[in-house]
Amino acid sequence: MSTIKDKLKTNKGFTLQDLIFALMAIMLFVGVIGSVYVSLYKVKLETQTSSLATIYAIKMLEYMDKINYDKITQEDEEKLVNEMKREFSVPSSFDVSLNVTQYTPGWSTEDYVKFLRLSIKNTINEEENELVFEKIKVKEL
Repeated sequence: MSTIKDKLKTNKGFTLQDLIFALMAIMLFVGVIGSVYVSLYKVKLETQTSSLATIYAIKMLEYMDKINYDKITQEDEEKLVNEMKREFSVPSSFDVSLNVTQYTPGWSTEDYVKFLRLSIKNTINEEENELVFEKIKVKEL
């Protein structure tokens, strides 16, 4: 009987406790590495989407610079947005809106300055992101 007991107590193999501890340590490291990977992927996706929206916004603002001052009106905001979305092939996941506001100081009735507010919204993982760009359009005399 003592020979079986001596054989079991020798250090020639792994016990069940050793295997469970090793398995738990591996699972812990896999969980940490997996969560870091997912977090990095989300940040990468948000950064890429934000940079793409910024590129589209810059193109649209430059396009509005080329348009005649009188063609940018509050009544034509939606028409202008649709035209720019078609011109630059903006994906449907981006919600683009334009707000045109005329600036007329109290002492003047002339229309020489307009404030343009371009907003681009998109949704990533049920989280809405919005980039807002503002520009001043001045009538050239």
